[in-house]
Amino acid sequence: MSSIIHGNNLIVSVDGTPVAAAKSCEISRETEMIETCSVTSGADKDFYPGKSSWTVTVNFFVIDPGVVMYTNQKVTLSCNGSTLGDAYVKSCQITGTVGNLCQGVMSFQGTGAMGGSAI
Repeated sequence: MSSIIHGNNLIVSVDGTPVAAAKSCEISRETEMIETCSVTSGADKDFYPGKSSWTVTVNFFVIDPGVVMYTNQKVTLSCNGSTLGDAYVKSCQITGTVGNLCQGVMSFQGTGAMGGSAI
């Protein structure tokens, strides 16, 4: 039986070093639909599933403030101790105020297969 996945279980790592811990996250998976209809299909369109892609958006606490997250940087995402997959940073916004933890929002584009049982 799979363990329950909480939004704060996602860890972002660069070269094996955790750099961000999620406060919450959203994982999305999408499959392109290829139109396959022809003249003989009639009035309704036919579709066939094509390639899939996945994205992750994370609200996070910064673990290592010495690591700056650049867009196009490849990272590894893991959840509940299992690797979710490799992804590239699409966007990153980090904010911090005096006396409070640095926080941010990061969006990732997954590359390759999504592992684990997240979706």
